[in-house]
Amino acid sequence: MSVVSVSLNDKLLEDIDDFMDEQGFSGRSEVMRTAVRALLRDRKEISGLEGTVDAVIIVTHEDEDSGEIDDIQHDYQETIRTQLHNHMDEHKCLEVFMLHGEAEKVKELYNKFQASSKVEQAKIIVP
Repeated sequence: MSVVSVSLNDKLLEDIDDFMDEQGFSGRSEVMRTAVRALLRDRKEISGLEGTVDAVIIVTHEDEDSGEIDDIQHDYQETIRTQLHNHMDEHKCLEVFMLHGEAEKVKELYNKFQASSKVEQAKIIVP
């Protein structure tokens, strides 16, 4: 098995350690392997989308990063049917995007959210 080095901020490492303890993982490596497998499984499902699709993307981010989220979603107005914005607390926001459009555009939008350093979490649901 290969050994890979990853840089993580203190908060993320603390969250991983808490998750590891709560879920009974044997170590950080096992948590990371499980997370990577889940990410790759999700990617495989999304990559198979074709034609016109309906989907929901859920994004969480810091309130101060709303501008970047707006910049990303601005190019997809023809695909975004509805957007809900909610303040979860003083600093954190939750965005829900209800989409209808070409699968390639939906995947592109999701990929941009996933790749953004300002997005804490992005999930997609395709019914």
